[in-house]
Amino acid sequence: MSDPTELISTAALKCIFIAPAYRLGVFGFLASKELAEEAEADGEQGVVGNYGLWDQREALRWVKRYGGAMGGDLGNVTLAGMSAGAYSVHAQTVSVFLAGSCGRLQSRAGADVTLWVDGKAHALLMPDVRDGSEALAIKRIALHSNAIPTNPKTLEEVQPQFDELLEVHGISQALSGKEKLAALRSLDAKVLMEKVKQMTRHTFRPVADGKFFPKDLFARFMNGEFAKQFEKRGMSLLVGEVLNEECTYRMGAPKDSSKLRAEIANLYPGSVTEKLIHAYAVDKIHLAAALPDPNPYIGETEKLYGDIVSDGQVRAPERLLIQQLRDAGVPLERVHRYLIGFKPDFVKKVLPGVMGVPHGSDSVIWNYNILNGPSEHEREIMKEWIQDLVKFVNGKEMNYGTTEWTQQKFLGPDGKISIFEDQKWSYLMQVAALMAKE
Repeated sequence: MSDPTELISTAALKCIFIAPAYRLGVFGFLASKELAEEAEADGEQGVVGNYGLWDQREALRWVKRYGGAMGGDLGNVTLAGMSAGAYSVHAQTVSVFLAGSCGRLQSRAGADVTLWVDGKAHALLMPDVRDGSEALAIKRIALHSNAIPTNPKTLEEVQPQFDELLEVHGISQALSGKEKLAALRSLDAKVLMEKVKQMTRHTFRPVADGKFFPKDLFARFMNGEFAKQFEKRGMSLLVGEVLNEECTYRMGAPKDSSKLRAEIANLYPGSVTEKLIHAYAVDKIHLAAALPDPNPYIGETEKLYGDIVSDGQVRAPERLLIQQLRDAGVPLERVHRYLIGFKPDFVKKVLPGVMGVPHGSDSVIWNYNILNGPSEHEREIMKEWIQDLVKFVNGKEMNYGTTEWTQQKFLGPDGKISIFEDQKWSYLMQVAALMAKE
């Protein structure tokens, strides 16, 4: 979410809305032994990669320092994000809940991450987001179409990416670590980004650094530690996806099956990549619950890539989180699941029918973008749907309608709202389990 003007002015959301920027790609998530050595020499041992996440942490500290001056209640904060922003929201809470064993957290100082400051006071403490005598209180989080799916790669696993970056820029491996970093820093930023497109390992993601993330992240997550902290703090969750998440991810898919493994390995550790390819290409774990494809002409490799990545990035980790919260005793009344299958006509003009309702297309609904020209009927549909978000952020009683953990509130293609049984739950929990174990 990025522009809340209509959401606040017309849809009755009452909050202070703060949307920080942060470093992306090679600037936000490059990691290597050379950077780790430099950090250690600077007195920041273990602080390597994850610079974009540290930027977000600094934004949280900024909210702590100045949010009250804008009329916000620092005891009642909502973190919300879409796509990589949802990953970021999950990452910030995971880091605070689980990184206590990692030592002192330091700052080395987009996808969207949004911080909402709103409402009534709440005695919820997140001790690592402190700036004085009081802590910033995260009372609720909203994850739109993403969550943390597996352990981030280790420093050793991402070192080949750093070496490849040197190679595409013609920087010698014979140089010292300091010289390599100096050579990279001498490059024009646009040149640096353009060369990234030539790389096989072109996607820069968070790393298991032992500072922001504990190195045993998923072992602790699967032990229920995150969910128990969530319950202890009395937090609430809004989480869900759109009907055809895979159609956006296909846009980055290889057309050549020989490149499938390398593309998926951009996102996940090698062992997870192998298990996912086997589960989908060989076992075809997903086909029994598959919906009709909006694009009957999609290529086999593109379809397989889209199915693996949309499940791996969005559907499976969301459901794993939901199961963890359920097993930790979080009441269903504090966990609100949704599925969006509605696409307004003004969106259809931009996204053709073969795209279905793809990843990210629901942002116009969550932002209540009525200035984009929805019909009166579509505007009413959007306003009815957005009331749940308004109630969620403003801390009002939801009366959401779901009575089972496997149910989602569904905004259908016709604009009607109903309670929908999650047909994908069973196989996605299997996918989540195989991703959780390297």
